[in-house]
Amino acid sequence: DEDPLGYAADILKHVYENAGYTPVFEEVNYSRGISLVRQGLISIMACMYKEDAPDLMFPSRRLGLSVNQFFVKQTSEWRFNGLASLGDIRTGLVHGYKYPEFQDYIDEHEEDFIFVAGKRPYLRILKMIQNHRLDATFDDINVIVFQAHANNMAGELKMAGGFGLENDVLVGFSPKDPRAGTLAGILDKGLRDIRKNGTLEKILSRYGMSDWE
Repeated sequence: DEDPLGYAADILKHVYENAGYTPVFEEVNYSRGISLVRQGLISIMACMYKEDAPDLMFPSRRLGLSVNQFFVKQTSEWRFNGLASLGDIRTGLVHGYKYPEFQDYIDEHEEDFIFVAGKRPYLRILKMIQNHRLDATFDDINVIVFQAHANNMAGELKMAGGFGLENDVLVGFSPKDPRAGTLAGILDKGLRDIRKNGTLEKILSRYGMSDWE
């Protein structure tokens, strides 16, 4: 079997193949992905927050719901207890992401964070936690759990609190691609259909997830 691409890629693959397209996926870091979509060099950014690139085109249906948490090693005693507690640890974040829960704090205390760029930044961050080069990371629960399982680190991490905020996960379409409106419409209809016929539930179950609606 092929390695799983992630729930979002599985959904997009199913929807667009059923519409007669052959989607090709390329793993790039977040900020580069947004740049490529803006330039029209790729058509779709699979998972993103609207506030990071409001100039892109978005469908009416979201592709998920993101709840971010801090993650630490199982043996760590640290828990998030307000912004002041972040000064006690080294936190790894994905370069180019915006974290609306505490972006102002990040901007003012960059020395407390390590920003990881390049391909497979999540794996690099998790390895750095494993090797005691980082104490924590902060990201979407589903993403970190999936990455940990995919890289045989499932039992090594635990959640350590967060801000309790929810963010819509969206698909961004390039405004320079003349097919953008059509592609967004196909995704809206496709999501409605796979939610109705049970396919969405099957896809999400592969990742231990449930429907966000």
